[in-house]
Amino acid sequence: MKLVWLVIVACISLAGPQSHSVLVFSDSRYTVAAFTSSGEISLPAAHLQLDLTYPDGKTDCRDLSLVYDPRNRHHSWWLAEASAPAYTDRFLEDLESHKVYADADGIVDFVSIRGVLGIQVSRSQAASLEAAERAAIGEIEQHLESAERGYLPPTPGLSRQWPWDSKVINLREAIPLEFSCGFPLRDNCEPGLDTVVSIGRQGHNWRLVLRNHWDQEIVLGAGFQLVSSRRVR
Repeated sequence: MKLVWLVIVACISLAGPQSHSVLVFSDSRYTVAAFTSSGEISLPAAHLQLDLTYPDGKTDCRDLSLVYDPRNRHHSWWLAEASAPAYTDRFLEDLESHKVYADADGIVDFVSIRGVLGIQVSRSQAASLEAAERAAIGEIEQHLESAERGYLPPTPGLSRQWPWDSKVINLREAIPLEFSCGFPLRDNCEPGLDTVVSIGRQGHNWRLVLRNHWDQEIVLGAGFQLVSSRRVR
């Protein structure tokens, strides 16, 4: 990850006539590594701190992280509590666990933690990184009630939808606990984050290599269902 520049923005309300609002406190620019069909590339990314006022009057500070693919004009974003940056800050500052794959079909984010593989697919498009920021903030503004709950997957039957598909895969039966905890197993081991070493596509399948105490290959089908898992190093 490379920090390009940082600008502090005055608290500008981006809300319309609604009783709720989104205020931008800071806006940082980065470049991040991403996987593609032709190898690794760098993509522009942004990290903003937002002050949200929900429809019920409650206020909250959140981190908004966003990555943009200029070639295909896709963007994907993440929202997390600014006071507990367990998701977006790790995405931008570590990038040892989150990795993205960008192609004409969209941006796919993979993260592996505690035996669970999380996948987020975004096909939203914008003309530039700045336009993607405005679009993401607009989505948050329109769905502040859902944002207050942590933008969980929408309840069936509700019209409000976030601009991505997501899936969670349990890898605990496919990968032994020693992968995260080492051998011999330690008492009260708390498996941490795995590094996503590589992401590739083979036909309709996905091939990921996760790294912890060794390298583990994970093959997923077109719908991200688990196909196989094996130790490779």
